[in-house]
This record gives sequence, C-alpha cells and structure tokens, in this order.
Amino acid sequence: MLKSVTGFSLLAWRSIDEAQARADIAEVTALLQAGELHAATTTLPLTDIARAHQLLEDRAIPGRIVLIP
Repeated sequence: MLKSVTGFSLLAWRSIDEAQARADIAEVTALLQAGELHAATTTLPLTDIARAHQLLEDRAIPGRIVLIP
C-alpha cells in the first residue's frame, strides 16, 4: 500500500492528540529503520544548481533536492 504525507503542520498535528502523535512517530521511525520508508529526495551536484532551480520551478520533483559539493 502506498502512503504519502506532504505539507502539514507538525505542531498542530501534535496538539490534537499527543499520544497518537507519539505512536505515529514511533511507527514512522520503525519503518525508516527497517528500510520500508524512504524520503523523496533527488541528489544533484552543486554544479547543477541551475537545473535544480528549474526542477523546483517546474514542480518536476516530488520531495526535496539535495545539492552536494
């Protein structure tokens, strides 16, 4: 089953039901540690910064772009 989370307020979510928020964080942490959950990232060399900006402007990449030296 595919699930995704985008654009939410962590503070508002936690304030609604703190116990459930803690349980959710524990579940997500376990999934990350098990390798069953991956962040949506794209890695580009710093020299491709113009391309990175274009990808952001075009909304071509779901998630984050990480520039490395």
